[in-house]
Order: sequence, then C-alpha cells, then structure tokens
Amino acid sequence: MRILLIRHGQSEANVNGRIQAPDDPLTDLGRQQARVLAPYITETYRIDHLIASSLDRAHETARIIATATGSQITLEPRFAEIMNGDAIGMLWSDWRAANPEMAAVWSWDVRHADAAWPGGECGRDVCNRAFAAFDEIVETWRSTANTIAIVTHGGVIAWLAARLNGDSLETWPAAYGDIANCSITEVDLNDHGMPMITGWNRTDYLGDTFAPHISPVIPTVRPS
Repeated sequence: MRILLIRHGQSEANVNGRIQAPDDPLTDLGRQQARVLAPYITETYRIDHLIASSLDRAHETARIIATATGSQITLEPRFAEIMNGDAIGMLWSDWRAANPEMAAVWSWDVRHADAAWPGGECGRDVCNRAFAAFDEIVETWRSTANTIAIVTHGGVIAWLAARLNGDSLETWPAAYGDIANCSITEVDLNDHGMPMITGWNRTDYLGDTFAPHISPVIPTVRPS
C-alpha cells in the first residue's frame, strides 16, 4: 500500500499572517495549486481512497482533487491542524505582543509537545489523534496494493514524519516544519510491513504555482 500525505493549497491565513481558523479558505493561488495537483495525481497514481481533514482549506483542496480522480471524500477530523483556541484569527504579531512570555518559550525548535494553546490543543493532542487515524488506515489496507491520499496540514505531516523517522516527539519537529502547500509526501510499506517515507515534500509538478509557505513566527528550518 501507499499513502500520499498532501498539504492543502495556500490559504488566506498563510499569506496574511493570521493564526488559522477552521474556516480559513484557500486563496485564488491555493485553488490554482490544487487544480495543478489534481491532474498530476490522476496521471501518476490510482487513488483508491481519498481522505481529508474536516477543516475547510483541506476539504476544499480535496474536492478539487476528487473532481479529477472521481473519488469520494471521507472526512477525518483527526487529521485536522492543531486547534489554536483563544488565539484563532489573531495576527501573529498581535499575539506575540499580547503574550510575550509564551512567545519567548515557543520558539520554533523547542516548543514542548505538552505546551497547549489557551483554550486549544497541544502538540501531544495532535499526535494522539492523527497517529491513531494513520495507524487505522495502515491496518485496514496493509495487505492491499491500494493508494490512499490524505489531504491534511503542515503540522500533522510534520508530526507524522518525525514519528515515521523515529525522531523525538517531545518537542515540535522543526526539521519537518516547512511543508509546501499542495506538496506530496509519499509513504510506502517496507519489506517488514512498516510505513516509511519514500518521497518528501514534493512540489516538482507545481511549476509556476509553487509558493512555499514561510512561517510568520520565525524562519523555517529544513530537514537535513
């Protein structure tokens, strides 16, 4: 079996510096990215199951893919991005100014997995739900040749990548944090039936619609 981890297209909050809300929509460029991605997926893979986070930006990306592949979408809330609680909709700059002590200890590479957004989730919460959903998919289709496409979010993909590579899950996995919009990360089962990353954060098919997301918090760090 093969799993494709697909980040949603560019969203409005990705470019206006806001902390994302569940209903944050795609930009026009984000929709264009998804329209470029969709035929590439159709030509390159045979999608047997299309699963999407229940958040609007992922669901909209999945709908564009479904139009090309003819797939039915299964919404899976456990693949949603971290819930930012009371900070939803704030500009990152305003949030940092209002929460200097928290901002000081939430740097990109030392944010602890148990550090939660007030009124929201922590990284450990995301891991617990996303890993459970991922494991269920692997267990269900392990013995098949199916390809499962999962349209999700940068944070979810980063945590999954850290887990699949055996890295620590005690702090935010900064090395995997720069996930491009509408990128594909391929996961295949190895000879022992264990999932492993075989294609990382691919964007070669996007051409002129490639627009990497730059974190509004601090500079991004790429995996070595």
